[in-house]
Amino acid sequence: MEKRIFFRKAVSEDAELLYQWRNEEASRENAFDPSEIPWKKHLEWFKSKVNNPATYIFILNDAGGSPVGQVRFDIETAGTAVSHVIIDHKFRQKGYAVEGLMETCSFLLRESAVKQILAYIKKCNDISYRTFKKAGFTEIGQTIIKSNDSYIMRFEKVKAQD
Repeated sequence: MEKRIFFRKAVSEDAELLYQWRNEEASRENAFDPSEIPWKKHLEWFKSKVNNPATYIFILNDAGGSPVGQVRFDIETAGTAVSHVIIDHKFRQKGYAVEGLMETCSFLLRESAVKQILAYIKKCNDISYRTFKKAGFTEIGQTIIKSNDSYIMRFEKVKAQD
């Protein structure tokens, strides 16, 4: 199968692109905080994250080099990261999220001390739930986040067999 997704670490010039993706209507609807984020607040957040050793922000590009989305991992505890994904509305439901998650999760588990990656997904967000399942995440529980019934999903390092 031909590789369709390539990823790179985000740089300061990506701030506006992530701002646009985060404030897009469908992205806000599926976020735990659906409010529109002001530019100044986003820029402060982005600057605090882009060079933070506990955060990995990857820009997903298609084979032609066009940016199609982002995957972010926030390391929350020793060995555990939480994933966040946004795909540009023009590229949704084309498999980029699944491929991007598989590539970036594998990279993070291989290149860091992270052993498991969690995802929190609103129960009403069937598309994201199916996307994470296809990318290799398994449902491990349920919780409530900001009054939203949510799934907890996990992607973990496969242990080598003897």
